[in-house]
Amino acid sequence: GYNVTLRPEMTPSLARMVLARQRELLMPLKWFTVPQCWRFENMQKGRKREHYQWNMDIVGVKGIEAEAELLAAIVDFFRSVGLSAAEVGLKVNSRKVLGTVLPLLGVGSENLAAVCILLDKMGKIGAEEVAVQLRTGLSLGTDVVEKLVRVASCKSVQDLEDTLLAVLEMDQLDKLVNVSQSATVDLS
Repeated sequence: GYNVTLRPEMTPSLARMVLARQRELLMPLKWFTVPQCWRFENMQKGRKREHYQWNMDIVGVKGIEAEAELLAAIVDFFRSVGLSAAEVGLKVNSRKVLGTVLPLLGVGSENLAAVCILLDKMGKIGAEEVAVQLRTGLSLGTDVVEKLVRVASCKSVQDLEDTLLAVLEMDQLDKLVNVSQSATVDLS
């Protein structure tokens, strides 16, 4: 084994500080750091062992306002260094969205973590491979997998709204077709 003591990230340090001093701190607590960090893994393109990482945290806000403020800070930073939406894009994911969509597609909550992990790999291994792994690893049906990949591929909030509307409408139509096929109506 290896004996290594290097700081991988600042979140544990921040959490310990907040817990130790929570009575002294005014909430919400806004904290940012640019620490030198290390990864204990093989180097890859764009992922060196030693790196600097910009951390921004807001502690003590129950709603999504903190996330919105952090996203606004990121956008302001990119603008301040001369970058626009043409050069940089922000990707946002939400387990809450998936946690709402999965049951509507008939996927149990016990699969949420596994589905999230696979969908997070879409940029690295592609939608087709993610679909294969969802079908084989989690035994999800082809239609469910297709809908999940469509939801995870959305590029904007409007795209997500349109996709969810289409997915839910298809589900409602499928239910109607299934009910009508199982019912026997005698019109004579």
